[in-house]
Amino acid sequence: MKLLLDVDGVLADCAQMYLTVLESVTGRKHSQDEVTHFAFERCICDEDENRAVWARIHATPGLVASLAEIPGALVEVERLRSAGHRVVAVTSPQLKGTWTQERVEWLLARGFEPKDIVQTYDKTHVAGDVLVDDGLHNLKAWSEASSPPPPPPPGT
Repeated sequence: MKLLLDVDGVLADCAQMYLTVLESVTGRKHSQDEVTHFAFERCICDEDENRAVWARIHATPGLVASLAEIPGALVEVERLRSAGHRVVAVTSPQLKGTWTQERVEWLLARGFEPKDIVQTYDKTHVAGDVLVDDGLHNLKAWSEASSPPPPPPPGT
């Protein structure tokens, strides 16, 4: 089976990095329990603060390389590989700063081969048997794009 895994929120703890940078930008401390949506500006900050946080992230080399792993995630990746499954990291690139290169290096350091790293803004372009993603919008779109069309009604 070919398993597609999102990176942020599934393998890497991007939320904690974001919260740390948000605190340095705004002076406000938030917990992960307050993060109720992958779009942070919908739950813990406004759009201007969100832009300032991402600008700081993009301007700070090493942040993505230092992301913490989601506890237990990489153990499960290894278990799935040992069971004969192909595990592919599918992640959205950030085209500013060092994000994209650091993301690749982060994944390589954790046992992903270059052929099993896909960076795309549209996960519906990536074929697989299962997509694990913390973004419901990605799951819905991928599921719809991956499902075969229904059979024609009888007699048509």
